[in-house]
Amino acid sequence: MQKRPLLLTITLVAAFLAGCAEGGPGGLGDATPPAQISNDAAAALFSQAATDLPDRYGVVLTATKNETELMSGEAVFDEPARTSYFTMSFDPSLMEGASGGSVDGETLEQLGEIAMYASPSGNAMLVNGTVMVTPPDEDSPFAGAAEEQDGFQALAQPDELLAGFNEENITVHSVVPTTLRGKGALKVDATFTDEDGESQDVTVWLFQDPARVGRLEMVAPMEDEDGDDTFAGAVLAIDMLYDDEVELVVPAGLERALGLRWESNRESFGGFGFGEEDEEQGPEVWTFQSSGGIALSEVLAEVGMPSSPGESVEPEWTMPLSEGSKTEGGVTLAFEDVDGDGTVSVGDTLTITRDENSYAAVTLMDTVSGYRIVPGLGVLFAALALAGVALLARRR
Repeated sequence: MQKRPLLLTITLVAAFLAGCAEGGPGGLGDATPPAQISNDAAAALFSQAATDLPDRYGVVLTATKNETELMSGEAVFDEPARTSYFTMSFDPSLMEGASGGSVDGETLEQLGEIAMYASPSGNAMLVNGTVMVTPPDEDSPFAGAAEEQDGFQALAQPDELLAGFNEENITVHSVVPTTLRGKGALKVDATFTDEDGESQDVTVWLFQDPARVGRLEMVAPMEDEDGDDTFAGAVLAIDMLYDDEVELVVPAGLERALGLRWESNRESFGGFGFGEEDEEQGPEVWTFQSSGGIALSEVLAEVGMPSSPGESVEPEWTMPLSEGSKTEGGVTLAFEDVDGDGTVSVGDTLTITRDENSYAAVTLMDTVSGYRIVPGLGVLFAALALAGVALLARRR
């Protein structure tokens, strides 16, 4: 039985401690190295920095081995605005030799960059050109995996991990006054020990006024006894960003995706509106939940078999919502613009009627962003969860 490396726990905790940001370093103040402090004082400072977080914070993280960037991520977390945005990309070589891996490198490459956005208007996750949307009162697609995978929980629910992060599990070996991103900082070499007795060496740069984690570096340990772990030996570097370093830039396509959020009167396979008709329920009806000002002519209803992650399958036929209705191949689509404003609005409906021999899936395509929009987590999220198991949250 393998244990999840303490390294990954520390990394993911540190990532959310520092937040989630895009943008380069900004002016942080005095570049003079601070005065020397004791090892015990450094441990206390680290503990304080880990638990006293600002309202807006960010992180840029990379994992590099043999000059190959295996994994990179950027994110923003803005508590007052109730928004967060996170992107992550992987190199397929990360899967080579990964013990317990459930997704091969080709699938990982096809998934490409993963982006997650949460806001008061809803939650959206972009994977390989498809956006999965959920209501704001539900878990985001990212947080939805937290109950199943430890690594996702570390990012989605960091408070639970922070509860056990204190001076008692930090052993500081050395403290060197220095600078980081134009501000005086303390470079601290330390070891963390968890409740199971597992330890991990780490170097952390700390700001003092206010107490903040500035940067964290560590080397990934060997995952298994055979030494067959591509991630082993990778250098993880996490830059924690604050104040004018933090910039929230969300792709316009994700904002538009939330404007096309809908709910169905039945549970659909994989979130794609795919399955046999139920005579007692009648046709499937999608009711739109947002008014994003998106013109009906800019949205296509696509009819055809759903593609698996990484495949680009053209629909059998399409209908602009502005067309109103269309029947082909045993499927009838009927869109009702309830308020007659020519845009997708709250209460508008798309009714899908399939004959008994039709199993066609239905999705929406935003022709402006080029994204397909599906409700809920969908089948692509299942693939993402598998990748998360292999890369971020290897089970015990």
